[in-house]
Amino acid sequence: MVFMMLLKINFLLRVNSGFGLLVTLVKTAVVEMIPFSMYLTIWIFTFILLYKVTGQQATGRAGFKDNSLGNYLLLVFENSIGNINDPVFDDAHIKGYKMYLVWLIWWFNQFMIVIILLNFLIAVISQSYENVMNSATILKFKDIAQLNREAYLVMQYLPNTRMVYTNKLILTIADEEDRQNDDEGWTGFVQTLKVFIKGNVTSNIKLVSGKVTKLENRLTRRMDKRFDRLEKLIDSKGISKIEQESD
Repeated sequence: MVFMMLLKINFLLRVNSGFGLLVTLVKTAVVEMIPFSMYLTIWIFTFILLYKVTGQQATGRAGFKDNSLGNYLLLVFENSIGNINDPVFDDAHIKGYKMYLVWLIWWFNQFMIVIILLNFLIAVISQSYENVMNSATILKFKDIAQLNREAYLVMQYLPNTRMVYTNKLILTIADEEDRQNDDEGWTGFVQTLKVFIKGNVTSNIKLVSGKVTKLENRLTRRMDKRFDRLEKLIDSKGISKIEQESD
């Protein structure tokens, strides 16, 4: 019940554009993290088995028996999120290469999950952020349409209302202020890349246009000089003499 209420509150928060974008960011990140979370869970249970096989002990957590699955799960999870605990084992029975194997597995746990997988998690969330920001305007009006549809459905059951919901399109139009705010709030790598490419294309167009203009001016000057020389030659010799010389 509490969970359903939380979902409904998040849905209604989208009436505000700022909260709506935040809710969409969280929802998109959670959905896109599902494959990563499954892969992380596989690695956590792999290290639980390795801890048990090599004789590491998991104790000291309230509510769980020593060396139980819950204790091992909490131990590996704490190590995986950066709350690193040294491995605990029986020094009397685990000596030599077995001791080195325990520390090697412990080190591999930190390297594989803390260093590699958690950085992948940051990359997944960053990509989700980029995807949402690139479609911020579309998502904004999608939320508006969904909220209007729910309002129509609710108003059907209110007394003294003649509002009837029909399966029709809901059109939304952004005013100039909203478009300016969207442009100002546009952030992320994609927008930076677009601005960079646009700046380069604009500068290249200006450069090419300048060179074309210079070339046109040079050709115009040369043609003007040749026409001037031709006019002077016609004036001095006449057309018949020029034709005879050309023959």
